[in-house]
Amino acid sequence: MDKLKQLMEQRDALLADMKVLNEERKFEEFDSKEQELRAVENEIRMLQIADGMTPSDEGGEEEVRTIDTEVRLALETGKEVDITNIEMRDMGMTSPAASGNTSVSVLGKQTFASYILKKLPELCRLYAAIRKEPLGGASHAIPVQKNKIGKFVNVKEFAEYAKQNADYDQIKLEAQKYGTLVVISEEALTDTGYSLEADVREQIEEGYAATIEGLIVHGDATVGVEGLESISDADGAIKVTQAKAGAITIEEIEKIYKALPRKYRKNAIWIFNDETAQTLAALKDGQGRPLLYNSLNGEPFGDGSLLLGRPVIVTDEMAGTASTGATGNKVIFFGDLQRALVVGPRKSMTIKRSEEAGFLNDTVVLKANTRLDIKKAMCEAMAYYESK
Repeated sequence: MDKLKQLMEQRDALLADMKVLNEERKFEEFDSKEQELRAVENEIRMLQIADGMTPSDEGGEEEVRTIDTEVRLALETGKEVDITNIEMRDMGMTSPAASGNTSVSVLGKQTFASYILKKLPELCRLYAAIRKEPLGGASHAIPVQKNKIGKFVNVKEFAEYAKQNADYDQIKLEAQKYGTLVVISEEALTDTGYSLEADVREQIEEGYAATIEGLIVHGDATVGVEGLESISDADGAIKVTQAKAGAITIEEIEKIYKALPRKYRKNAIWIFNDETAQTLAALKDGQGRPLLYNSLNGEPFGDGSLLLGRPVIVTDEMAGTASTGATGNKVIFFGDLQRALVVGPRKSMTIKRSEEAGFLNDTVVLKANTRLDIKKAMCEAMAYYESK
């Protein structure tokens, strides 16, 4: 108990030091103190668990649970931990005081589930562009517009209004389970000088983003997750077929653009892979000048560029014209992703450790699970280019 009391006093002293450092804008020293704080909090939690204590047993105050302490708990005890509502702490923030030019320390709080859903648009541009309907339970039915109403018409005095039906379909999003395994060496687990928890958290974030990106493109037919590749002209999407195998022309790009109804173009994006981006970058006019860039001083054509005034997203999940079995592949999409697809990420995530999986090579495996779904919506808002 004396050891626990000593650690808690050390934690209080570190927090006081961090408050002063933040006010003095000494951020490098602040970061160093924060690392010390995390190590002390982890040790406190482990001692409490070993002693059979709960956070309220000491001092009457509930301990703040953070993602790093929970990851460490899962690694060291093997218990399955629900990290959905674990608090993320951002202690380097400041905000203006009510008066004067001084700043006050701000403790920004949000759950890990909320944090990762906010972080996903930075890690996956396709996720940023798609309609999002977070799932609150095992399933969720949402209305999706089937058609747009037409123009307002002139109404004569005492005449009836012209009727225009706004049709909606019900789309049911199911919470499909996806998971990953993070393999960690036992040496890294015992290395107190390395922030293993932050590394695991980063891997979970990046793995979730990669999963979302793959599902947005490919879907998962085994569980009914519908991606871009499931969209076809049978759903109302507009198909443009490649004129010559292995070649893309600027005329075909313009054809794709014009094939999409004008009402969807203002929010439309281009989606293709890096191979297709390089093929388009090589297009030249009759005098041998590149069509898509004017100087070698800027960034090459690709992710983040504009094509016919609309943004480009490059993803390796898309097929290319030179891909194996390229015939019939959808190699370019152009449309309003907000209307064409809807993703339902569920605010839930659990982690659990296993030693058995890595027994023969001295590794520890951390399993992370989450749930989500993707469904097609208004497919007429999407045009696609199919290889020949």
